[in-house]
Amino acid sequence: MGSMPFVFSWDVICAPFDESQLENYDSLEQEQENLGDYFHIKVNVTHQLCFIQPQSLQTPSTIPFNQFLFQNCMFLHSQQFFENGPSYMQMYFPHPIIPNELIHSMMSEVATYAKAVLQNPRFGFHYESPNFRLFTLVLDIFIQKLYDEHDDDISNMIMMESMREMKMVPTSNTAIESLTKVKLEDGAVKERCSICLREFDEGVEVSLMPCKHVYHHECLIKWLKISHMCPMCRYPMPTSGDH
Repeated sequence: MGSMPFVFSWDVICAPFDESQLENYDSLEQEQENLGDYFHIKVNVTHQLCFIQPQSLQTPSTIPFNQFLFQNCMFLHSQQFFENGPSYMQMYFPHPIIPNELIHSMMSEVATYAKAVLQNPRFGFHYESPNFRLFTLVLDIFIQKLYDEHDDDISNMIMMESMREMKMVPTSNTAIESLTKVKLEDGAVKERCSICLREFDEGVEVSLMPCKHVYHHECLIKWLKISHMCPMCRYPMPTSGDH
């Protein structure tokens, strides 16, 4: 199978604020430590699979044979986004969905755009109170995977493989409920939760994966509801389809 490099394009905009979502942020605004600027980032990733037909060396044609759409959202404080944006993108969109090289190549420009949005807010495009601002960014990513022309049975194999790669399978409820909770002793762990990227507080109760990696309980539950893989080592947790 002659796989070829992917072709990609992307665009980011600041979308008009949806006032119907205000009730979702009431509790956040009331907490003193949550003051400041926040981004609600909606990411749409479109994968298009294409064969290349070299009709001539100058004008090869591409023939799409399948397309997938993956969507997810991130809600981040502006400081978190500017300091660790690529890490959050890799956490929410693993390599089969967005290649790491694409994340690193585009995130500096996305951050530059986001900073300009904060500095020059447009009326109707954000929510603002005396101590809290919320902006909605929409990031559209188009990835075209190109393959050499092959027989129909080969194209079917490519399609099935891509479908398998794109699917994020959640962990079963039974496996989530069986997670072990442990209390970190003072000085026992100097690391940070690799999901939220915040350091563990001494004496905090965390959740322990079978692979021995630990995370904040709330962070891990949220992650396992969309993926059955450990964020750090890809250890597979049971899914509802396992027998």
